[in-house]
This record gives sequence, C-alpha cells and structure tokens, in this order.
Amino acid sequence: TSVTCVSLGRRSFELVATGGEDQRVNVWRLRSGDSSAANVVSLPGHSSPISCVSFDENEAQVVSGSRGGVLRLYDLGEGRCARTIQAHRTLVKDLHPHPFGDFVATGGGDAHVKVWDVRRKACIQSHKVVGAGQINAVRFSPDGRWVASCDDATGFVRFWDLTAGKLLQELPVSRES
Repeated sequence: TSVTCVSLGRRSFELVATGGEDQRVNVWRLRSGDSSAANVVSLPGHSSPISCVSFDENEAQVVSGSRGGVLRLYDLGEGRCARTIQAHRTLVKDLHPHPFGDFVATGGGDAHVKVWDVRRKACIQSHKVVGAGQINAVRFSPDGRWVASCDDATGFVRFWDLTAGKLLQELPVSRES
C-alpha cells in the first residue's frame, strides 16, 4: 500500500503520522538511536485514500483529509475519531491546524480555501479562488490571524485575513521561462 502523506510531530519530533491508499492514519514513534519505529496506533475511518495529514501543536490530535473531501480529527489519547466533516466536494489537498485554537484550514480540489471550527463541525470561512484548479497548500500564520494559500493555476500566493474574513494580499510568484 502506498503512503501519500506524512507529518512529523511539532513538539517531540518523535511522532510521525502517515496516510495513504489503505484509508488509515498510522501513527509511529521513532526510537532514538534505532533505525526502526513502533506503530503506536492505526486509525481507520476514511472511505477513500488519505491525501493529507497533520498533528496539532500539542501532538494530542491528528487531522487527516481524503480524496473524497472528508476531514477527520482523531484524538490520540483515546485512539479514536472525534470529528468527521465533509469539508470539500472533492479532494482535501492540504490542511493545517490552527496554532492555538480548535480550527483547521483546508485547501481543496474545488478551488476553495476553508477554515473550520472543528468543535462545532462548522465552516467559519470559505474563499473561492477564481481561476484555480485546486488549492495546493494552506498554512496559518504563526499568530493564527491569517491563512496563506497557493493553487495550481494562477501563480499567486494569497493571504486571507481571518479577522476581516477577506483577501488581505496577493503575492505574484515569478515563473522562469
């Protein structure tokens, strides 16, 4: 089974989460001084291959997105899925947990950048990027006040202001000929 995404724990640098064609999130603990890793937990639940995965800041949760547009939040302490959200009509291409709160930014194959309140299972912001095929990457700023996104068609990095709920700036990315 192929692995399509990986995330390294942000706190300990010992936990690794993987996702892929088997529709499971696997969490591994790296062993210091050893070339092997121990499988901590294998988390089922997706009905299509996993396209992105990320730990939260505290390594207490792992969030995954699938080719079917589903976002799943797993509680690692309980070893189970805590939330399931139909996030996009198609592929969840990328996701990023908020640095402080219970929010997740997603970028989809439907050209939308979305911010989710995962406790309420509600989309609190949605931005359609005109001319984009899919959103390739999303990242919260370190202070959590805006989201950066890029897509596969327009040649821009966009910065979304979460307080105002609108586009803050577009940065054209030069392309070499």
